[in-house]
Amino acid sequence: MNHLTFRRQFLLSSQSVKTLPHWNQEVLGKYTLYTHQDLARFRTSGKTAEAILLGHVLDPKDYARTEVDILNDLVALPTVENISEILYSLSGRFVLIVRIGERMLFFNDACGLRSFFYTEDGGALQLASQPLLLKLAVGDKVAQGARYKSFFESAYGQKKETYIPSGTSLYEGVYHLVPNHFLDSSTMQQERYWPKEPHALKEYKPSLEKFTTLLQQILVTGAKKYKLALGVTAGFDSRIILSASKPVKDTMLYYTLKYRDMTHKSRDIRIPSKLNDIMQFNHQVYNCQIPIDEEFIKVYAQNSDMAHVDDWGFIAYGISQNLPKDRMAIKGSCSETGRCYFYKSGQHPN
Repeated sequence: MNHLTFRRQFLLSSQSVKTLPHWNQEVLGKYTLYTHQDLARFRTSGKTAEAILLGHVLDPKDYARTEVDILNDLVALPTVENISEILYSLSGRFVLIVRIGERMLFFNDACGLRSFFYTEDGGALQLASQPLLLKLAVGDKVAQGARYKSFFESAYGQKKETYIPSGTSLYEGVYHLVPNHFLDSSTMQQERYWPKEPHALKEYKPSLEKFTTLLQQILVTGAKKYKLALGVTAGFDSRIILSASKPVKDTMLYYTLKYRDMTHKSRDIRIPSKLNDIMQFNHQVYNCQIPIDEEFIKVYAQNSDMAHVDDWGFIAYGISQNLPKDRMAIKGSCSETGRCYFYKSGQHPN
């Protein structure tokens, strides 16, 4: 069960961290990069730069193009303009570190789904996938101050679903990288790299065709590279992805989570089951209402300072007991970037 502690996470620190003895360690300049054994990582070097990618990335137009191929293209011309142009065409969930001499540039995926937080300690940058890992490096300098106390004592902080604005954290002096920005270690500033010019409005129908083609390309390419699984609900987003996945549905696993007070009559259970009768897409219902193992509760609570064991903990445990370990689960997160929620026709009224 200890293997689940901070699973697939990372820490970049100038400090020696003795509490992560089983993690992979590699030197990057004056820093040590600690990565959990289950976090995919790729590294390459060029004439003037080296790059490390943590997580997964794919080129929707070329499934055979590997992470190392992409990194080689990045280090061949390690400018912000070239890096942003290459990243623009990719899909995935990753953090990218590019080192040019003593200078380091940090990027992540377009929606910031593989997030990272950072702070300074004695002039040295400390960076990790979450604040609790930063605490392992610099101790009480990552402290639960007034902001942390104010949040958790508020009515909002008591809710099971809480969100913190992008770019901030509950800890004083700990910051979060905003999507579509990069962090420059030489200035300790976040800079926007996309978009850098005014957006040109295009006609609705060609844009729709371009978007749906790209979405299907991502799924078809992803299914060649990974064994995919899709969580299906009654929601608009997952049904869009379900529709786009038709060409590869025979290789994919589709599932619905039964949690909280849901029954077989709940719309999130009933509608996917009904769609399965029509499409025959290998659909499973996973029970997330089962009692949680005590050891799992302990690890789950340690993994996040915002853990809600009595709710999300049940969901996480149910997934861990049901979803095959070799499957990569995909979601319809951040779909608002590809559709207009308020004007579903795409036409803004006068």
